[in-house]
Amino acid sequence: MKLVQINRSKFVSMNQKYVIEYVIYRGGLGEWIISHQDVSVAYSKNAIGSASTLEGARSLYFSMVKVGA
Repeated sequence: MKLVQINRSKFVSMNQKYVIEYVIYRGGLGEWIISHQDVSVAYSKNAIGSASTLEGARSLYFSMVKVGA
């Protein structure tokens, strides 16, 4: 499923079920978090993976979508 860039730190799948977002933790370290939108509960997101780089997060996302995660 193709990703659409919303801003520098947020990408959303075309069907709006998946989100890749950059989150900064205390101390300045950050991580790209991959979340799945629960359609039965409004605004509920479940983290399903993470990566230290955007490229890593994108490849993890595409592998999850490919196998039907």
